[in-house]
Amino acid sequence: DAKSSASIALLWLKRAMEFIVSLIEKVSNGTEANKAASEAYEETLSKYHGFMIKKTFQMGLMAAPGTDSMLNALGNDQAATKGDMTKFVGLAKVHFQAIDAFLKAEGLDDASKV
Repeated sequence: DAKSSASIALLWLKRAMEFIVSLIEKVSNGTEANKAASEAYEETLSKYHGFMIKKTFQMGLMAAPGTDSMLNALGNDQAATKGDMTKFVGLAKVHFQAIDAFLKAEGLDDASKV
Protein backbone atom coordinates (compact mmCIF):
# COMPACT_ATOMS: atom_id res chain seq x y z
CA ASP A 1 0.00 0.00 0.00
CA ALA A 2 1.49 3.33 -1.13
CA LYS A 3 -0.04 5.17 1.78
CA SER A 4 1.80 3.38 4.56
CA SER A 5 1.78 4.54 8.13
CA ALA A 6 5.26 6.02 7.57
CA SER A 7 4.12 8.21 4.68
CA ILE A 8 1.04 9.33 6.61
CA ALA A 9 3.24 10.14 9.61
CA LEU A 10 5.58 12.18 7.40
CA LEU A 11 2.61 14.02 5.92
CA TRP A 12 1.22 14.94 9.34
CA LEU A 13 4.68 15.83 10.65
CA LYS A 14 5.06 18.23 7.72
CA ARG A 15 1.65 19.78 8.41
CA ALA A 16 2.32 20.16 12.14
CA MET A 17 5.71 21.73 11.47
CA GLU A 18 4.16 24.10 8.92
CA PHE A 19 1.81 25.26 11.67
CA ILE A 20 4.67 25.75 14.13
CA VAL A 21 6.85 27.56 11.59
CA SER A 22 3.96 29.81 10.57
CA LEU A 23 3.33 30.63 14.23
CA ILE A 24 7.01 31.38 14.86
CA GLU A 25 7.24 33.50 11.72
CA LYS A 26 4.20 35.57 12.70
CA VAL A 27 5.45 36.14 16.25
CA SER A 28 8.92 37.08 15.02
CA ASN A 29 7.28 39.64 12.71
CA GLY A 30 5.40 41.25 15.60
CA THR A 31 2.01 39.53 15.63
CA GLU A 32 0.68 38.81 19.14
CA ALA A 33 1.22 35.10 19.87
CA ASN A 34 -2.46 34.27 20.48
CA LYS A 35 -3.51 35.89 17.20
CA ALA A 36 -0.52 34.32 15.43
CA ALA A 37 -1.55 30.86 16.64
CA SER A 38 -5.11 31.30 15.35
CA GLU A 39 -3.93 32.67 12.00
CA ALA A 40 -1.32 29.92 11.60
CA TYR A 41 -3.94 27.26 12.34
CA GLU A 42 -6.36 28.69 9.78
CA GLU A 43 -3.60 28.87 7.15
CA THR A 44 -2.19 25.40 7.72
CA LEU A 45 -4.02 22.68 9.63
CA SER A 46 -7.66 23.76 9.55
CA LYS A 47 -8.18 22.65 5.95
CA TYR A 48 -7.43 19.06 7.00
CA HIS A 49 -9.69 19.05 10.06
CA GLY A 50 -13.38 18.27 10.20
CA PHE A 51 -15.79 20.22 12.38
CA MET A 52 -15.11 18.46 15.72
CA ILE A 53 -11.32 18.50 15.39
CA LYS A 54 -11.42 22.19 14.35
CA LYS A 55 -13.47 23.17 17.39
CA THR A 56 -11.27 21.13 19.71
CA PHE A 57 -8.09 22.66 18.28
CA GLN A 58 -9.55 26.18 18.47
CA MET A 59 -10.42 25.63 22.14
CA GLY A 60 -6.86 24.50 22.76
CA LEU A 61 -5.55 27.66 21.11
CA MET A 62 -7.35 29.72 23.75
CA ALA A 63 -4.75 28.46 26.22
CA ALA A 64 -1.82 29.55 24.04
CA PRO A 65 0.66 31.79 25.85
CA GLY A 66 1.00 35.48 25.13
CA THR A 67 3.97 36.84 23.23
CA ASP A 68 6.00 37.80 26.32
CA SER A 69 5.52 34.39 27.90
CA MET A 70 6.44 32.64 24.67
CA LEU A 71 9.55 34.71 24.04
CA ASN A 72 10.70 34.47 27.67
CA ALA A 73 10.33 30.68 27.54
CA LEU A 74 12.52 30.56 24.43
CA GLY A 75 15.30 32.91 25.51
CA ASN A 76 16.51 35.66 27.84
CA ASP A 77 16.70 38.44 25.23
CA GLN A 78 13.46 38.94 23.28
CA ALA A 79 15.14 40.76 20.37
CA ALA A 80 17.76 38.02 20.01
CA THR A 81 15.07 35.35 20.31
CA LYS A 82 13.04 36.97 17.52
CA GLY A 83 16.20 37.04 15.37
CA ASP A 84 16.79 33.35 16.04
CA MET A 85 13.16 32.62 15.20
CA THR A 86 13.53 34.38 11.86
CA LYS A 87 16.64 32.33 11.04
CA PHE A 88 14.84 29.11 12.00
CA VAL A 89 11.89 29.94 9.74
CA GLY A 90 14.19 30.45 6.74
CA LEU A 91 15.95 27.14 7.32
CA ALA A 92 12.75 25.19 8.02
CA LYS A 93 11.00 26.38 4.85
CA VAL A 94 13.73 24.86 2.69
CA HIS A 95 13.17 21.47 4.32
CA PHE A 96 9.39 21.72 3.98
CA GLN A 97 9.71 22.43 0.28
CA ALA A 98 11.78 19.26 -0.15
CA ILE A 99 9.35 17.14 1.90
CA ASP A 100 6.37 18.65 0.06
CA ALA A 101 7.96 17.94 -3.33
CA PHE A 102 8.65 14.33 -2.29
CA LEU A 103 5.10 13.75 -1.04
CA LYS A 104 3.60 15.23 -4.21
CA ALA A 105 5.95 13.30 -6.52
CA GLU A 106 4.98 10.05 -4.80
CA GLY A 107 1.26 10.85 -4.80
CA LEU A 108 1.18 10.93 -1.00
CA ASP A 109 -0.08 14.49 -0.40
CA ASP A 110 -3.53 13.41 0.75
CA ALA A 111 -5.94 16.30 1.42
CA SER A 112 -8.48 14.16 3.30
CA LYS A 113 -9.98 15.61 6.46
CA VAL A 114 -9.85 13.96 9.85
